Amino acid sequence: MYRYQDIIVIDFEGFKGKPPSMVGIWEQYHRDYKPHFRTLILDPQLKGLASMENPRVKNQSLNVFMNRIFKRARREKKKIIAYSEHELLKFGESGIDISDCYVNARAETKTWFTINKIPNRPKPLGLKPVLKYLNYPALIDYGTQRVTEKIKKIKKELIRHKQDPTKLTPLAQENWRDLVAYNEQDVRGVVYVLEQIGLLKP
Repeated sequence: MYRYQDIIVIDFEGFKGKPPSMVGIWEQYHRDYKPHFRTLILDPQLKGLASMENPRVKNQSLNVFMNRIFKRARREKKKIIAYSEHELLKFGESGIDISDCYVNARAETKTWFTINKIPNRPKPLGLKPVLKYLNYPALIDYGTQRVTEKIKKIKKELIRHKQDPTKLTPLAQENWRDLVAYNEQDVRGVVYVLEQIGLLKP
């Protein structure tokens, strides 16, 4: 059983076989009374998005993000949680082994379904099917391909306009808002799953 202050939930968005473009982070700091969600832009070709007056969106290099969050997890004895081994592998590709403080929420979910012999469990145990099964409110599914398409279109415009987000088309701005909302849903969805299977409480 984990408490909110014991964990850091993350979710990468980006292209297969490439470094993550962005990461959503859910965490309750020791000085606060409730968790916070924030987005970090990791791709330097998307850094202009950090100037769009969203206080929850910042720009940070992938290496700095990975090292800082790993060191904080170690120092504060927190677990880094994501819904697969994808995030673990991405850290490993950057030469950072977080296996001793990493929790695969999908594996925990599979164990819960198996031990409790839950009928009609979703197959495969992807995050969206599990959220639907567990009646997650207001679930939106853009699909992985649509996410990467949105990132690609936004990146193309930012490169053309030399990272000036004020020159993005209304559609590109809407795509960015959708991406942040979608990423936040994934991150909060992992938190929801952990609560529903009895592994997390405030």
